[in-house]
Amino acid sequence: MKKWILLSAIVALVACSTASMAFREDFNGPLDSSLWTVYSNGGNVSVSNGMLQLSTPVGTSAFPYVVLNTNPFPSGNFIMRVGMEYPSVGFFGDGLVAGTLAPTNGQVMSNYDQYRCWQYWADTNHSTTNNSNYHSFEWDYSNGLTAFYMDGVRQTPANDPIYSVQVFDPISRPSTIWIGNGRPTPGNSTIAWSSVSIDYIDVTAVPEPSSIFALLCGIAGIAGLNLRRTN
Repeated sequence: MKKWILLSAIVALVACSTASMAFREDFNGPLDSSLWTVYSNGGNVSVSNGMLQLSTPVGTSAFPYVVLNTNPFPSGNFIMRVGMEYPSVGFFGDGLVAGTLAPTNGQVMSNYDQYRCWQYWADTNHSTTNNSNYHSFEWDYSNGLTAFYMDGVRQTPANDPIYSVQVFDPISRPSTIWIGNGRPTPGNSTIAWSSVSIDYIDVTAVPEPSSIFALLCGIAGIAGLNLRRTN
């Protein structure tokens, strides 16, 4: 039995070692201008208490917009994790989007969906609960298939009760991340925007199991079978 436990541990160790960090942002200091492009658009963009915070006054026609300047996604399978919260949810929405292209700041379009692969979004049009609690989101991309999780619980790829967690069809591979909302809207003195805070963004590459890993799995399985026969 001890041999079986040891082999299982080796297999688990190899499995863990196959994953590698592709991108990590913890927002522990000022934004790196070589990594992020910031458009304040009359609002507030700040890093405080380890979180990127975006907000704008009521009645403004635009919201801050922050764009990642590099492609954080590996060429193969990956897992993306985001920790975030909405201090307030307003009529005009914003959030975090992974997409094929970041729209030009101030660009007026009837449909941004052509740029999006998936998003975490909140406004009073889509969120049935004004929930300002902190949540962790995860998107697993594996061979063109996706799975979404909120606080470790798998979600359907549609609007969940708290945020608009949405996947767009057809699913394309993302190449950038943008935060906020760069699309202007008609200003209204009584209509507010959602304010959003991002704690971290983590992208981990998850390659296909190597031949060595497959061999170890086979050895472990055979060893376990033999141990069960002899015990």
